[in-house]
Amino acid sequence: KILDIRDIVWEYLNESTKLNKIIKLLLKIIMINSLRQFNSIIVTNTKEENYLLNLKVLPKIELISNGIEELKYNKLANLSFDTNKFTVTYVGNIGLAQKIGVLLEVAKNLLEIDFFIIGDGVERRELEERAKEINLKNIFFLGKVNWEELNKYYSKTSLLFAQLDYGFDSAVPSKLYEYAATGLPILYAGVGEAVNFIKVLENSYVIEPNSSDTIIKKIKE
Repeated sequence: KILDIRDIVWEYLNESTKLNKIIKLLLKIIMINSLRQFNSIIVTNTKEENYLLNLKVLPKIELISNGIEELKYNKLANLSFDTNKFTVTYVGNIGLAQKIGVLLEVAKNLLEIDFFIIGDGVERRELEERAKEINLKNIFFLGKVNWEELNKYYSKTSLLFAQLDYGFDSAVPSKLYEYAATGLPILYAGVGEAVNFIKVLENSYVIEPNSSDTIIKKIKE
């Protein structure tokens, strides 16, 4: 039996309440006991590998990184760009871990720049309503788009943005591999394993998460 771990999600649960702490502890016990039932475990990065190695008495562990399909890579690597206006694009989940709401404050202070938010998630509707309330005309929530349409938005992009909040140290957003294939500049707000990936890329920048002031400063640079 082989287990393929994409994310150590049981470690991401917020411990802000006593109930959450109890739930997280129970999940951790269940998951660790379940891991021992497998002959081999596959992980995607060194953070996950070290986490499992520290648990000891586990089966064989092998690291196989995430990536991108060759066909998609070739298309992204050969995009033609038409950026007559500076545009910041975010592609991915719009959830609690990403805290994309920080871009509303950024957009409010950089009215000369367009912001494309592509994707869906539990936070999307609320963020759209907030953008309407403060009458932001330069931020666009485009929802989910198909592959061909997404390439069109990449072609209009000047800077790609991604963010993960504190507490998600072992996560590497899969969209970062897609971002890297385009060759566009990347601004990543986060910590942990994803930073190690971003730092080996050219024309990419790492900042602390959830800081609108730092994002504004870096975009201006």
